[in-house]
Amino acid sequence: MNRSALLSPWTRRLVAAAAVVGLLLAALPEVIRWATVRWLDRHGVAATIDDIDLNLFTATATIEGVRLGDPPLAVARVAVVGSWRDLFSRRLRLARLEAEGVTIDAVGDGEGGWRIAGIALPLPTATDEKKREAEPPAVPWGFGVDAVALRNLHLRYREPLASHEVDLCHLRLGPLSTWAPGAATPLSVAAEVDGGHLTVDGEVTPFAAEPGATVAIGLDHLPLARVAPLVAAVEHLDGDLTTHLQVTAHHRADGLAATAAGELAVAGLAVRPVAIGATVAAGRVGWKGTVAIGGGAGVAAFGDVAIVNVSLDPGGGGAPPVAIGEVALTGIRVAGARDLAAGHLRAAGLTMKLVREADGSLPLVAALASKGEAAAPPAAAAETAPEPPLRLRLGGVELTGDSRIELTDRAVDPPFAVTLAPVALTLGPLDTARPEVATPLHLRARAGAYATLSADGAVAPLAPQVAATVEAGLKQIDLAPLTGYTAGAVGYRLKSGHLDAELAVQVEGGRLDARTRWQVNKLEMARLKQATGDPLSDHLGIPVNTALSLLRDRDDNIRLDVPVTGSVAEAKVGLGAALRQVAVKATVKAVKSAVLHYLAPLSSPLGVALLAGKVVSLATALRFDPIVFAAGGAELPEAADPYLGRLATRLADRPRLRLTLCGLATRGDLPSPEPQSEGVAESEATAAPETTAARAAVDEPDAVAAVGRAGAVEEKAPPPLTDAQRAALRALATARGDAIKAALVERGIAPERLFTCSPEVDPDPAAEPRVEVSL
Repeated sequence: MNRSALLSPWTRRLVAAAAVVGLLLAALPEVIRWATVRWLDRHGVAATIDDIDLNLFTATATIEGVRLGDPPLAVARVAVVGSWRDLFSRRLRLARLEAEGVTIDAVGDGEGGWRIAGIALPLPTATDEKKREAEPPAVPWGFGVDAVALRNLHLRYREPLASHEVDLCHLRLGPLSTWAPGAATPLSVAAEVDGGHLTVDGEVTPFAAEPGATVAIGLDHLPLARVAPLVAAVEHLDGDLTTHLQVTAHHRADGLAATAAGELAVAGLAVRPVAIGATVAAGRVGWKGTVAIGGGAGVAAFGDVAIVNVSLDPGGGGAPPVAIGEVALTGIRVAGARDLAAGHLRAAGLTMKLVREADGSLPLVAALASKGEAAAPPAAAAETAPEPPLRLRLGGVELTGDSRIELTDRAVDPPFAVTLAPVALTLGPLDTARPEVATPLHLRARAGAYATLSADGAVAPLAPQVAATVEAGLKQIDLAPLTGYTAGAVGYRLKSGHLDAELAVQVEGGRLDARTRWQVNKLEMARLKQATGDPLSDHLGIPVNTALSLLRDRDDNIRLDVPVTGSVAEAKVGLGAALRQVAVKATVKAVKSAVLHYLAPLSSPLGVALLAGKVVSLATALRFDPIVFAAGGAELPEAADPYLGRLATRLADRPRLRLTLCGLATRGDLPSPEPQSEGVAESEATAAPETTAARAAVDEPDAVAAVGRAGAVEEKAPPPLTDAQRAALRALATARGDAIKAALVERGIAPERLFTCSPEVDPDPAAEPRVEVSL
């Protein structure tokens, strides 16, 4: 009997249906593949799918060899294992989701729009949002996955400003579902981001009421040049970023709240901010601390920063003008976006090269200032409320180590160069919110091999007008290298000398008030151009070297108190013409004051003039009180002894001073005339007027009228001196000069410092017999 005849019609129909279903199921993957490719082709997307494997009974699907669009979206293999049973509970549950060999090329337009595989992704609009809000709420479907494994995923993102590449080595995600939103699921990621190695390990709760994560993030060797185009504040950015952070984050109703604790380091940093015309470079920048974002407090950070081998270079080749071996900023505290504080800033191994060119310009300062002015933002509109200024607070500054400052001034001839090393500086607290508060200052430095510099006081460097009260000291400054400044200012070359100085400087309200005390040892100066005028000598009223000799003590020291006052704005030009003029005037005034007060005890009129506050020139001060002798005698007057003592003391204190002793005799030194015979008297009385007038004009020029003009001698003129009388008076004048010289030699003054004049006869009838003393 035919076997088919044994089957009932229903059985045959069932078998046929099963066969048809089997054929349909067998053909379904191919139908899906063909329909998908055709649909994409009709919409302008070139697509290929190598294979689709679908098993409806086990709810598994595998897709291989997917390639869409240009640039392509490619998938080597995707495998999904689902669960039919959970659909009856309105749950879409995947037992496993695997993907590997995925390549995604995304292109952004810079305004939020994306294209993937050449397909533009539509941006949500306000109308879409309103439609969703108007739709009645439906019973939500649940979604869950037991395990996700992604391997070998390559994502390339490009936009007008930058491009980035991500190579996902693996992503493993444990069970998570919307029906158990609070359950944390493990997450493990390993990827290459723009050439840097990224690892993420921890737990996430993406479906919780406040989605969050607690993960350890490691990022090694990320090149900062790839993200530089996204940072608007810099022209150039380079370096190698490495960070290891423990991150806890939650998305709350008021926004994202996150805390990251750990370390961050950048090797080979080079950044050129838009605001300055220089590149800041560092061998290594390290941060260790905690950063908190959100939670109603904005941004908060705590930690320390360490920088190694930092430099500031405006370009132009050569070594950078500013370099620091180590910088440590400890106790950093950031509260919000407008408040930055730090406990202490310590720098070691500073090298700074400051150069003033021949035209007076400072290249480093000019580069920074010009760039800063060019980058200044436009003024805010009147209706826009200005942002509060950034507050910076610093507990203190310390410069230590082998720090050095190299100063070169090519604006003087010959150029001046000096190296300050080592330099140690400490500053107290600084606060931009309280710029007027002065902070302690302590500075120590060595200039060259032997000179030292010290300064102690208080400064307010952040004030709109810098204020300071500082006492400074200079020791063993070699003056010869400074000759370029004196040559241009006063026309003298400094041949040798050492300077010690004490300065009390006060700057307040834009004015400088300095009291300086100088001590110069073994100063030697030489006039540069002998044929030209000497402005400094003209200022002083006497030759410069004479004034210096007046000031030198027995140890060849010159001590001066020099006040310097004026506008700080003028002083900003450095050692420019304005400041040099102020300094020269102050020095000349100090020299005059010192010399006049030194010589006052030797000249009564001079002392009286000084006490009365009258101006007395140095030329006046060079002539001392004369020593008056008894008529007809050359013996040292007893009253002259105290005066000679004071004079000897002054000469002993000023070993380079030389005295001129000029003895004078007068008619009062002659013995009383004896009665003359009538013949002699008559002979002299009847002598020719011309002969008598001629002799009188030689011996007594101030008492006789010019010969030939009046033709006769005044009626009451004294009789002319005879040759014998003149010789006797000159001998007496010489003896008086010698007596004073001998008295000073007895008091310890070397005879080679005392010069006697040619003896003179004073024709003034009222003149006193004396010895005049002058320098």
